[in-house]
Amino acid sequence: MSAPRLRRLARVVFGLTIAGIVGGAVLSILDMGTPGLELLVVSFVLFPVIGYVLAIRRPDNAVSWVMLGIGFALGLSSFMGAYASYAIHGGVGGPRVGAIVEALDQPMWIPVAAIPVTFLLLLFPEGHLPSPRWRWFARILAASMILVFLAILLLPGPLTDSPFPRLRNPLGIEALRSVLSVAIVALVMVPIGVIVSMTSLVLRFRRSTGAERLQLRWLVTAAAMVAVLYALALVLSFNSGWGTSDTPTWLAILQGVAITSFGLIPLAIGISILRYHLFDIDLVINRALLFGAMAIFISGVYAGVVVGIGTLVGSRASPVLSAGAAAVVALAFQPARRRAQRFADRLVYGQRATPYEVLSDFSERLGNAYGNDELLPRMARALAEGTGAARADVWVRIRDQLRAEAWWPQDAGRAEPLDAAAHEQGSVTPTSMIEPVRHQGELLGALSVTKKPGDPINPNEERLTRDLAAQAGLVMRNVALTEQLMRTIDELRA
Repeated sequence: MSAPRLRRLARVVFGLTIAGIVGGAVLSILDMGTPGLELLVVSFVLFPVIGYVLAIRRPDNAVSWVMLGIGFALGLSSFMGAYASYAIHGGVGGPRVGAIVEALDQPMWIPVAAIPVTFLLLLFPEGHLPSPRWRWFARILAASMILVFLAILLLPGPLTDSPFPRLRNPLGIEALRSVLSVAIVALVMVPIGVIVSMTSLVLRFRRSTGAERLQLRWLVTAAAMVAVLYALALVLSFNSGWGTSDTPTWLAILQGVAITSFGLIPLAIGISILRYHLFDIDLVINRALLFGAMAIFISGVYAGVVVGIGTLVGSRASPVLSAGAAAVVALAFQPARRRAQRFADRLVYGQRATPYEVLSDFSERLGNAYGNDELLPRMARALAEGTGAARADVWVRIRDQLRAEAWWPQDAGRAEPLDAAAHEQGSVTPTSMIEPVRHQGELLGALSVTKKPGDPINPNEERLTRDLAAQAGLVMRNVALTEQLMRTIDELRA
C-alpha cells in the first residue's frame, strides 16, 4: 500500500478510535449520568495519539500501527462496554443484544493490555524484530494470544470478569468446554511474553549507541516498571477475578496501579520523540498540538456557553446560545490560535526559538544592516539558541585558516584557528558540527556548534545550521572585503 493511502488509513483508524471513546462516554451518560471514562481509557489514551503522529510521518514503521491498533482496540472496547451496560439496563437493543456485546468485549484486554508490553517492546524503534531469530518467539506469542482470545470469547459459563458476573456467555459453545478450558492455559504465555519482550528491549539497548541509545533509555525504564507491575498483577490474579467484587482490596489496588502504569509506555515514546527527535517529526507534533489545543478551545467555549448558560436558563437547545457560542469562537479564534502556537512551539522546541524564528530573525537583522562587529556575534548567539548548543562559533577565512571571529556564550573564549582546507566540506559528529559558508562557490568561513555530551545533534538542528550558513554567505563576503580593505589601509600607512 502506498504512503498516501497508509496516511489516509491512519486518519480513519484514529477517527474511529476517538469516535469509540466519545461514543462510549455518551452511552455512559445515558446509562449512569456520568461519562464513565475509566482508568483504563485515561491510562491508554496516549497510545492512539502518539501512534497517529508516527503513522502520518512514518507510515512504513510498524510501531506506529501497533500503537494505532492498541488505540483502536481501546476505543472499540470502551464503546462495547458502555453499550453493553446501557442495553442490559433497558436501552436500545435490550438485554439480549447487550449480553452479546458484553461477551465480545471480554477478551479485548488482550490487544489493549498485552500487546503494549510484548510486541511494542519487540518492535521499537525501527519497527522490526531485533533479529530474524526472534521470529519463532513472536509467532508462538501471537498464536498464544489468539488462542486465549478465542477461549475467553467462546468458553461457556458466567462472565466472571464482567460488571455482570451472573451473566452467562451467550457465545459460549458447550461442546468445546473441555478444549477451551485447556486452551485458556495458554494465558501463561502472556507474563512469559512480557519478560522475554523486556529482555529483547534490554539487549537492543545494550547494543545501541548514540541517539538510539538515548531514545531507548526512556522506554527501557518505563517498560521495566510496567512489566514488573503487570506481570505480578497478572500472576496473582490467575485464580482470582480482575476488578470484580470478589477481588481482594490489596489485589484490586495492585491491579489499578498496574493498569495506570501502562501510560508510561506511550509517554516514554513521546519523550523520546520530543527530546531526541525520533523520526524527525517535530513539525508534525507541533501542528498536532496546535490543532488539539484549538479543538479543546472550541469545545470548551461551546460547552461553557451552550451547556453552562443553558443549564442556568433552563434550555440547552436554544439557537441563540449556539449563535452566541459561534460568535465568541469567531472573536477569540485568532488570539487563542497565537497563544496555542506559542504553547506548541515551546513544548516541542523548548525555551529556545524555533528554526523558523532563528532564520527570520537573522534575515531581519541582515536587512537592517548592522555592522560586521554586531552581525557576527548575533549570528553566533542565534545559532546557539536555535540549536540548544553549549557553544557556537562563527569562523572567517583569512588566507589558509579559519579564525573564530564571534562565539556564544561570550565568556567561552576564542577557539584556536582551523585549517581551511581540512574543513572545506564540513563535518558532523554525534555532538558537534561544522558547516562551511560559501558565496559564489568560494569558501569564506564556517559555522560550528558543539552540544553537551549526551545531547546529540538531530536532523532539525543540522538543517538549521545549514540554512543559516546559506544565508551567511553575503555577510562573510562583506567581512572579507572589510578585512582586505583594512589590510590595504595598513599597508599604505606603512
